Amino acid sequence: MTLSRRTVLKSIPAFFVAALVPDQKKLFAKFEKRELLLNKFFIAGFQYYDGPSLINRLHAGIELALKRDPANEYDPYAVEILFNQFKLGFVPRTDNKHISRLIAQNANLSCRVIQFAPEETTWRMVRVEVGLMG
Repeated sequence: MTLSRRTVLKSIPAFFVAALVPDQKKLFAKFEKRELLLNKFFIAGFQYYDGPSLINRLHAGIELALKRDPANEYDPYAVEILFNQFKLGFVPRTDNKHISRLIAQNANLSCRVIQFAPEETTWRMVRVEVGLMG
């Protein structure tokens, strides 16, 4: 097979680009299972909802769900923290604005219990972390 000079000259830039750009699968594999920590906090209002009655079912490492509550009369950025269908409380107001916006954009967020201390006062029993899955 004979290549013309024109074909060879046209393909030279493609070789440089191919050498500079790594394999896309390898490039994206680094980010596929990455989780970025957004916040760590105690659950706000834990003592007022289902949390104390579920204390025997909670432990460190358990996954929780996050749900926006834009109709909340006190805070339009309110985010509920749920264990199954039970409300444990809320993301604290100081940390909820960006989490609420990410949920509204269908971001893949995780929420898990990182500290469980039933001997503490009710507002310090359960500490969680919220991460952004990449």
